[in-house]
Amino acid sequence: MRIHYFSPNHLTTKYIQLDSRNCDACWKCIENCPQKVIEKMDIIIHKHAHIDTSKKCIGCLRCVKICENSAIKPIKNLNIINHGTRIKKENV
Repeated sequence: MRIHYFSPNHLTTKYIQLDSRNCDACWKCIENCPQKVIEKMDIIIHKHAHIDTSKKCIGCLRCVKICENSAIKPIKNLNIINHGTRIKKENV
């Protein structure tokens, strides 16, 4: 496990944002991320997912779909159509 210092990049990518307060550390998002963008913060009582490499995120939103606590949400100006193909919403 690497030591991470807080950075805004640990909470958001171009496509998703993570609210670690809602994360219950089930790690399903980590298991389902094809690009390994999300990693564990697993220190005694401080446990939650965090974004490790935000630039690798492709916007598939598998993490959003698997998260039962809504800790990971899509960025609001995106919409999902047909298996992850993204388009920007107009007039949002």
